[in-house]
Amino acid sequence: MTAHLLAHTNLLAPFDGTGRYHPLDAVIVPAGRPAEHTRAAAAIAHMTDAELLVLCSQKAEPVAVARVVAEEHVARSHVVGVPADYQSGLLPSPPPTIQAEQASRPDLSRKRNLGLAVARMAGWRTRTFPDMRSIHLRPMGSANHRLKLIANYKLGERGYRLGFHPLWQVFRSVYQLTRPPYVTGGVALAAGYFSAMLRRAKRPVSRELVEFQRNDQMRRLRAFVRGRVLGEPNVSAHATAVARPPSGRDS
Repeated sequence: MTAHLLAHTNLLAPFDGTGRYHPLDAVIVPAGRPAEHTRAAAAIAHMTDAELLVLCSQKAEPVAVARVVAEEHVARSHVVGVPADYQSGLLPSPPPTIQAEQASRPDLSRKRNLGLAVARMAGWRTRTFPDMRSIHLRPMGSANHRLKLIANYKLGERGYRLGFHPLWQVFRSVYQLTRPPYVTGGVALAAGYFSAMLRRAKRPVSRELVEFQRNDQMRRLRAFVRGRVLGEPNVSAHATAVARPPSGRDS
């Protein structure tokens, strides 16, 4: 617990590089694991005096989560039970084949990635912590399949369904060529994406979200090229925290 909290001390740092501190408006947690796993997020919300929103699904029981939040003395919190059949205008109901896949796979990364995209659509600012290092306990995509090539193929299919830009997926696949399994992993990722494109696989996200996400990916690719080719500063848009645009007040 202590180590986990120390890893998030950058949440207390200035967001815009000016030396002014703009407090977090909220800590948003898509929870699918048992309630105890939300304790660290609740402690961070207490430390930062931020509002806490916990979206409970799967094994996260709202009553148990609310008890953990109370034990961490969070002043402002909302614990919401999200039904399995919940529908949204931005995230319309997926077709039965995708529903079956989602029911049998962990959904945290999907909720996190889509949640960050929706947050940016709503005008929230995202922040990166490049000094933080994570140790992955299993290879990327292994929740989809134990064989890496098949896992990468399914990741490529998912990229298309979530609306990734084709050029973004090409860059992503080229990068995976340099990661084990060398060459074949990147080829499988690209094959999954473009096979889904040829099949016109249905997407479980709205057209507005696809358009926003593709524009954002192109902006990030341009920033990457400027940073690597032209030597200009490159600020990544990957996020581990969100904050509303500052209102102009000094803290």
